[in-house]
Order: sequence, then structure tokens, then C-alpha cells
Amino acid sequence: MVSKGCLWTSTVLAHLLLAIMNLDSSGGVLVKLEATFNSYQRKRRGEEVSSRQNSSSPSEVSSRQNSSSPSLPPFPAIHWWPSRVRSSSLDPHQTSLLSSDGRRLFNSTCAIVGSGHGLSNAGYGAEIDTAHFVVRVNRMPPRDHSRAADIGRRTDILVLNGCTAMSRNGGVWWTLVGGGRGGCNLHNRSDLKNCGFRAYVQHNNQRWEESCAGEHQNDLRKAAKHSWLPVGIESDVLHNAVFDMRGLPPNRKKPTKKPTTGLVAVVMAALSCASLRIYGFAGSKTVDGHVIDRAHDIYAEHALLARLAAHDIDSLAMSDELKQSWRRTNMSVIC
Repeated sequence: MVSKGCLWTSTVLAHLLLAIMNLDSSGGVLVKLEATFNSYQRKRRGEEVSSRQNSSSPSEVSSRQNSSSPSLPPFPAIHWWPSRVRSSSLDPHQTSLLSSDGRRLFNSTCAIVGSGHGLSNAGYGAEIDTAHFVVRVNRMPPRDHSRAADIGRRTDILVLNGCTAMSRNGGVWWTLVGGGRGGCNLHNRSDLKNCGFRAYVQHNNQRWEESCAGEHQNDLRKAAKHSWLPVGIESDVLHNAVFDMRGLPPNRKKPTKKPTTGLVAVVMAALSCASLRIYGFAGSKTVDGHVIDRAHDIYAEHALLARLAAHDIDSLAMSDELKQSWRRTNMSVIC
């Protein structure tokens, strides 16, 4: 069988030959060749985008949901605290957080956006914004949407690093892609317009910051109680699982390396959404030039992400419960 890539190559060669054969007296072959190649690139890119969007269509998401074992509960990746918009922390599906067409997180397509250099001038913005939920890690888009073509406009869930990223009085601050800071107060309903996101999730960080009390830290619980947006935190079981998958030292032995908030957010989102597309998680450089902390081993994380996307998990340090849950995930690394 001839692969799709081979068929495309044959098509391009045929067009190149026609361009040469039709060369006019002005010697415009280079112009014709360039136009042919650009047309090929646009068509190829369009088919790739269409393929990714179709692979996460609502009907297929529904099919995957129906084929999953109903007796297997969702993996507890995020601990959602009670807030003004949610009275109970017992619901793992976060029923108060719905997509624009009324979908819950576990039944939705998600896109997670990091800060890798692969986003630069790649034009993924519109594709990112087609997801039911857009998750961003540590950085928000500029308010003037100047980078929307590459990183998109929307943010549904913001994941921030740090044991005290949300203050007791509801203040949350973040960095903007390209520089600058943003912030809002989740306790002040009139200030929500300055947030730009619809839910907030905090990185646990217990095995890195000795002062962190894990998912049950009182400061976050008390702050969440008065929040007008859903507030969650990476669960202890997921926090330990990510460290174990990376082969980092056990609890209470301070490691010299730590997982990035991005890796944690990817695992959380993959376990929480019906499907996940990953943007900005390739290469060692960043889209806005900020320096990556030396405590992170980016190449080891990218290798782990490739294995997770391929469900190559048999030899990973994962509990049986997590392996069962992970086999139901649908994750693809775009850039």
C-alpha cells in the first residue's frame, strides 16, 4: 500500500514537472516552483488540522465514553474545593464548569498550551480555540491578543505553579506571554472580568516545597470557599504519581530535579478530559524567550510525554489504578 505521504510526494513531483514544461520565455520557473510548493504546504497543513479536529469530534468522544467501563471511576487527578459556585468537593466532574455548549470536562475535547518555541509563527491559534476547554500553564495570552494567531485567545482553566499562588484574600497573579503581569481577585465578583479564565487550578508542589501541605492545605481551602470561580489543586495521588513516573526520589527526600508544572498539567488534563491536544511542549527554547529553570529536565519530560501519548506505560512506575485510567486517555502532542 502506498502511504499518504508517498501520494503527496508524487503529486508534488507531477506539479513540478508541469511547471517546468510550461516555462515561459521570461524564465519564470522559480516563481512557478515556489507557487507550487506553497500551495502544497497550505493544502497539507489544512488536511492535518482537519484530521486532528475530526479525530476529536463530539461523536467519537461520545463513542469513547460509552466504550469505557462504567464500573471504573475517574482517576482523582484534581481536588476541587467548595466555593461560592460549588457546594461540594465530592463531585470529581466539576459540574459547575461547563463548556460553551454545555459539556462537562470529562466529556470534552481539551487543548493545553505551554510555552515551547514550537508555537512561534506556527499559526495554531485558531485550532487551539476550537477545543471545548483550553488549559494554559503559568502564562496567559497578552490582553491585546497580539499573539492570538499562534497561541489562541481563550483560556478556560489556568494552572499555576507554587504552593501559595493564590493568596488568602483571593488574589491570583500570573505572567503574560511576552512579558508583563496580570492579576485578579476571585473573591470580588466585579473583578472576574480581569481574570480571563473560568477556573483556577494550583500545582501541589508538596514534594518540592517543604512548607506545602499538599492538596488539603488550609489556606487554599479557605480562599476557595469565597471564590466566584471553581478552584482546584493537583491531588496528592497524582502529585506523587508524576514524581514516580519521572523516577525522582520518594517523599521527604528533596530531589535535585522536579517535574514542570506543564507536565503535571498535561497528566491532569489527559485524565480529566475525553481527549487532549498538546501545544508548546517541544524543544528546549520558549515562545517568548524566558529561561527554563535548571531544576527541570525538559528532554526527559518530552520523552515521557511521547511514551504517555503512545500508551507505552507497562514499564513506568505507575499504580494499577493509574495504568487502567491512562489506557482510556486520548492524548496527542502537536508541537
